[in-house]
Amino acid sequence: MKSQSENESHVDYVNFISSWLENGHPVGTSWTAIMKEETVKRVLIDLKMRPDVVAVSDNYVKLRVNASSSLQVYYKALQPSDFHSKWLLTWRIVRSQLEQVQLRIDASLMLNVSYEMINQRGRILRNDQSKWWLRLSVVRGSSD
Repeated sequence: MKSQSENESHVDYVNFISSWLENGHPVGTSWTAIMKEETVKRVLIDLKMRPDVVAVSDNYVKLRVNASSSLQVYYKALQPSDFHSKWLLTWRIVRSQLEQVQLRIDASLMLNVSYEMINQRGRILRNDQSKWWLRLSVVRGSSD
């Protein structure tokens, strides 16, 4: 756990978290930092603007690392809220849930539908370009 010093800004934390997305870490790896409320909120605001966001809430953002893992970032109060309260900002690598559905076409065929984020490092996609692959495949299904 790391405590925020006076000269660290929210940008330092955003850059550090971004390096986790770029360099990868094993599932289960986590980091927690103690900081001011204003800092944790600014970190999440910046992270929520990234193109690899999968889910968000007021104090939480989930970012895609790759097809099999995501980075969860969230904050909570360290003690009851007052003027000098400190906050915990935690980020951890988790296994991604399978983004796939299977639909029955008829008695013997199934349609597999899945999606994944396009991973093209060093290439910036235009706003009108999709950042996702949609995969469709027809497979033989078992008869129930």
